[in-house]
Amino acid sequence: FVIVDGQLVIDPIDVKIFVDDSSKAFGDKDPAFTGTVTGLVKDGDLGEISYKRTNAAESVGIYEGVLTATPTPAGDATELVTLANYNYTITPGNFKIASGTLYIGIDDQELTYTGEAATLSALTIDKLKVTGLSGSDTEAGVIGDNIPTLVINEGEDAINVGYYDIELDGLTTLGSYDVVYINGQLHIQPAEVTVSFTPQTLAIGATVADELDTELFKVTGMVNDEDATDIFKVAVDDAVVDSGNIKTG
Repeated sequence: FVIVDGQLVIDPIDVKIFVDDSSKAFGDKDPAFTGTVTGLVKDGDLGEISYKRTNAAESVGIYEGVLTATPTPAGDATELVTLANYNYTITPGNFKIASGTLYIGIDDQELTYTGEAATLSALTIDKLKVTGLSGSDTEAGVIGDNIPTLVINEGEDAINVGYYDIELDGLTTLGSYDVVYINGQLHIQPAEVTVSFTPQTLAIGATVADELDTELFKVTGMVNDEDATDIFKVAVDDAVVDSGNIKTG
């Protein structure tokens, strides 16, 4: 009989590399990409696996299949032979660049009481407080003519002295950014008035009434000619006239 030598064929094992989907906010740096490997006989047989993005886009959007993987054996003969023992396939991952967040606010405002509903000048871009811009983006370039309007006290008249909310009303999306508006506050301060007393002549030793009538003093600076009678009153306790002057005892 004749013995014929046979041949042993060792086929490579199929291995799958799955690249994880990933994302970042507009303007941020790329994160570290990751993935998983299934089917290896021994961990590390494919050497170090690096994950990377294959495109350089930076606009907001979803980029399908741009995340990939590359096995990188150290290069010695043993690892190169080991790598040849596998047929690997890569399932790429998707990469999403989400909108960044732009914060727009204003400084708090102060007005003096006028008796009329408070109004504020229309905003200009230099009056806005903007944070969150990325890279070379500028306020003028991103906001442009889309300057928010001001709403005081939820649209109700703000007249009297006190504190009122100022809301910014504008677009919720500007370019590659979602917009968050930061409200301010309006402080209506009291108006200043001047109170001057009319000189009085009383006999020495005379007793002054407990409450002086408003005719004894003059008020200037009242807003819209408002009546000072119920606002200003002068109380003098045990006042007596001494050497022609009024003093309180």
